Parts: sequence; structure tokens; C-alpha cells
Amino acid sequence: MPRKISPDQNRKMEILLAARNLVFSEGVTRLTMRRVGEAVDISEPAVYRHFQNKEDLLRALINFMFEGWEEKLVALKNESKPASEKLIKLGKIHLSHLIDHQFNPVLLLSEANIADQPTINATLIDKSDRIAAVMTSILKEGIDSGEFSDNLNIRSASLAIFGVLQGSLIRWTLSRSTKGLSSDLEGALKLIIKGFS
Repeated sequence: MPRKISPDQNRKMEILLAARNLVFSEGVTRLTMRRVGEAVDISEPAVYRHFQNKEDLLRALINFMFEGWEEKLVALKNESKPASEKLIKLGKIHLSHLIDHQFNPVLLLSEANIADQPTINATLIDKSDRIAAVMTSILKEGIDSGEFSDNLNIRSASLAIFGVLQGSLIRWTLSRSTKGLSSDLEGALKLIIKGFS
């Protein structure tokens, strides 16, 4: 039997989606609790009943937008396929999850004053650490199987892959278009992975 969503949970989800839309269309600096309230037709104090402040709202938004993402990565890690194929699929999973959810963490990094918002920083680092752990596991698997060079620097390889992922997200942010993004990401990852052998 499906779990019923309470009106309070439903309202919280509406607020999170409104915040996501505002961040995506106008950036973090223009996000205010008042504007989020207006977007869902409630008062600013009503928004504060769900979130203590803007930082709390953004932290919750990050966690909400990444729901289901880690499960996809763990399932990928456990698949029986070559490490190079897994790394390409990892890139596509990450990009498509964020595009499907219309959420770009690069916007948060570029506009939020992370020093003044430590929980946002910690939440973004946590997500980064989780993808890095899966990436590291796949890279080690590729080394152990002989697919990648045994002297491959895993940290450098991970940074190269992260660079391609972030570059794709920046391109999406600037162009607001996903046209060709997935195929370009795949091409760039194939080129980098070729150097791992």
C-alpha cells in the first residue's frame, strides 16, 4: 500500500520545488524566503514553519534533489561490466539525474557564500565524497582487472572525471540547453579513460 503524503509534507515539497526553480532560473543570490513563499502562494512566515532559514532550505533542497542518485551509483558499481563502461555510465547517470531534477549544484557553488553557509558546504562535500567513493572503487577494479595501468594515480584520474562532469554542468548552466551534452560528455570521458590504460 502506498504511503500517504501528509499536507505538511506536500507543502514542504512544493517549497523545495519552488526554491529549485528560483535557483535554476535566477540563481542563489536572488532566492529569498519571501520569494519562495510567493511562488507557492503562502506567506514568508509560513515558509519558516518548514525551514529555519535560507541555509536550512538549501541544504534540504540538495538532499531532496539527490534522492535516488546514490542508489543508482551503488547499483552501477555492482554491475558486471568493464570499469571503463562503468565510468562512462557513471557520468551519464550523474548528468541525467541532475538534468531530470532540473538541479545544478554548480549554481550553489558559484553563488553561495560557502564560508557563511557551512551546512551547504558540508552537504555538497558529502555528495562529492559519495560519487568519489564509487569512482575510486571502479578505478581500483579497472586496475585489478588489468584494464587500467597498475600505476594509475586514482586521485588524478578521479579529478579528471570530475572535471568533465563539472564542465558539462557549467555548459548546461550557461546555455540552458542539454542538446549534445550527453554525447559530448561520453566522448570526453572515453578520451580521458583511454589515457588510463
